[in-house]
Amino acid sequence: MPYVLSHKINCAAGFNNSQGVHFPCTCALYERQTIERLQAKIDALMLEYCPDEMTEEQMANWARHQQPVSAKEQAKIEAALTTQNAEITGG
Repeated sequence: MPYVLSHKINCAAGFNNSQGVHFPCTCALYERQTIERLQAKIDALMLEYCPDEMTEEQMANWARHQQPVSAKEQAKIEAALTTQNAEITGG
């Protein structure tokens, strides 16, 4: 039972039933999601700093996960960039 109690504290995705039994299958899901999230971050950084070193698989995976941005969100991004540029250039 100590495993269940310590695991309950450490696992953000896990859950216990009313008897305190932990279901680790959600932990595998949480691990996979964490790995995917970290790989996406790596791919984004590689795309920005060293795109020539990305594999075809990484490029395909990155492209598959792109989503269109709404006009409202695009306007917010452009406003933030304009403000940031003005702060940098002093204008």
